[in-house]
Amino acid sequence: MTVTRETAPPTETRVLMVLDSFNFGGAENLIAELGRFRPAGLELSVASLAPENDGRTAMLDRLAAAGLRTRPASFGSSGRCGTPRPTSYTRIWATAQSS
Repeated sequence: MTVTRETAPPTETRVLMVLDSFNFGGAENLIAELGRFRPAGLELSVASLAPENDGRTAMLDRLAAAGLRTRPASFGSSGRCGTPRPTSYTRIWATAQSS
C-alpha cells in the first residue's frame, strides 16, 4: 500500500513556547487564548525561564486550564534583567526535544 498525504495517519505538530515567566502579561494572555482555540493537530507546551519557586506564576493555572502543558524549566538567569545564562540554552533545547 502506498501512503499518501490523504491516507497517512494524522500527526500533531508540537510547539514549545518559551516565556520569561508565567506572570501576568500580554504574551501569556495571547498564548492562553491560543490554547483555548488551537486548531486540530497542534500540540502546545509552554516553558518558563524563571525558576519555579520565584513567585512569578500568576498565569500558570489559566495556561493549564486552556489545555496547555506547562513546564517550569527553571533555566535560571545571570543578571537582574533575567537574561538566561549561556548554559541555559542547552536546557531549552533538551526541554524542546522532550515536549
